[in-house]
Amino acid sequence: MTIGIQDEEDLPDTIAHQLAGEGDLTSVNDQPASSATCHLSTSNTTDDVIEPPQFDESSRANLGFQNSQHMSIRDRAAEVYLANANKRITAHNRCVQHLSENCAVGDFIGVKIDKVDRTNTDPKLLPCVIIDKKHHDVKVACVNGIIDRGWPLESLVRLTAVPQELLDLNISELKEIPLITASKLFVRNALNGVTCSCK
Repeated sequence: MTIGIQDEEDLPDTIAHQLAGEGDLTSVNDQPASSATCHLSTSNTTDDVIEPPQFDESSRANLGFQNSQHMSIRDRAAEVYLANANKRITAHNRCVQHLSENCAVGDFIGVKIDKVDRTNTDPKLLPCVIIDKKHHDVKVACVNGIIDRGWPLESLVRLTAVPQELLDLNISELKEIPLITASKLFVRNALNGVTCSCK
């Protein structure tokens, strides 16, 4: 059983009249493009209402526009953000000042070993002693040598327990070494004094 129209003669009368009124579609397509005409109607009547331009809240060009309904909210948010940032900066500066006043040459501290330079079971702190202090930076020495760079006070941790080797440390016999070498020697208890870059 076939559904649909099999023959054009079986079309309903209304569709047949519509097709007859439109003419032959192939003859329209065969005409050159230059013969086709197009009429545009433009009417400039005074009845057309010209709307004033609307303020677009979502446009990036209008983010700083003074007529924005959200400008007061933005101003308040900026004030709160800057107030919080200033509080944090003030607290940080007070903490650094406190550390600077309480740390002296000869104090025992721990230098944090970065997690990329240690395994999960290795110690997180390298026990050291402060050998020189300049403003907010200190130079430290560990059992295996003097660390070759200075450290800011806020990156150091006070030690509660100090190893005996660090108490008996003679700084004049130590050479400068990088922190990575010092941490590897500390983790391996300086068995042979030679470190490799593998872990």
